[in-house]
Amino acid sequence: MMEIRSVEHMMLDLTSARTSKEFKSIKRVIPDSAPAPAPAPKQMKTLSDSGTSILASSCDPPLILDSSCPPLPSDFPLISIRHLMVMIAQGVGFPVDISGAEKLRTLVAVSQGCLITSRALSNLCKQSKHLRLLDLSLSSGWHNCFGPCGEGNVLRKFPEEIYELINLKFLSLAGSKELKILPETLCDLYDLQSLDLTGCSSLTKLPDGIGKLMRLRYLYTWYCCSITFYPKGIGCLTSLRELTNVIVRVDQNDAKEFSLGDFEELNHLCGDVRVKLVGNAIDADEAIRANLSNKKSLSNVRINLDGDIKEDDVIKALKPPSELKIEFIGGWF
Repeated sequence: MMEIRSVEHMMLDLTSARTSKEFKSIKRVIPDSAPAPAPAPKQMKTLSDSGTSILASSCDPPLILDSSCPPLPSDFPLISIRHLMVMIAQGVGFPVDISGAEKLRTLVAVSQGCLITSRALSNLCKQSKHLRLLDLSLSSGWHNCFGPCGEGNVLRKFPEEIYELINLKFLSLAGSKELKILPETLCDLYDLQSLDLTGCSSLTKLPDGIGKLMRLRYLYTWYCCSITFYPKGIGCLTSLRELTNVIVRVDQNDAKEFSLGDFEELNHLCGDVRVKLVGNAIDADEAIRANLSNKKSLSNVRINLDGDIKEDDVIKALKPPSELKIEFIGGWF
């Protein structure tokens, strides 16, 4: 199974070394075995209000909020905070208002099940327009979001106002089991480099305009089992390094759906790719246009066949280079 990158790994790619160092310091002061922050290091201060404990440094600080009673204390100087982690108790809603957070660059929410309203996210988009990283997966690990025991978070609708986060580079909605659709305005985030939709099991489609995200490097759609086709625009994402799952039409060059030949320009793909081939015959021209020989960093293609196509027909049509491993798998996710 392909490894899903953690927020820390993404930070190495998407932010400066200084920001990455600060973010790692956030993780270090939260022991895995306890919900409360560790003792505050030097030049850090701790505040508390009605069961809300806050840990913040005084200079370009990372901040940790361990909260079962949002919102933040009204007198807390959030205006100076750039990197914020919110730890939300299970069943408690995401803060509707994070006043004074105009300078936020990083916002990570950690929980094992939290209600996120469209109003709360709409306010966030309007207040924190300088965000570079927004992680609403709300779980200590993406694998905790799935299966009958996985709580995930409750996000039913993502606001149109997402377009206001014009500097956003990393967006994770992993584990949003009730999210059914993404707004087309998401495709106006031209700096977006990573989109993690892992575990969004009710999501029915990706935005039609996804091809506008020309800087997107990582697209994770593990366990998005309600998506029936991928949009044509995936083929325009020429910066893609990692693509976990994609449904591919092989019997024609479809005007709307991602087709086999649309792999033509995705020459930066690395590691493993999982594809579901849909159709009862392979269009030979589409197979040639896919041009697998140009995918120098691609090591493995795992294929699920959905139709009457034979495995031998796939190999014959694709003509993969000898160094590229082709595996046929029975399950899709």
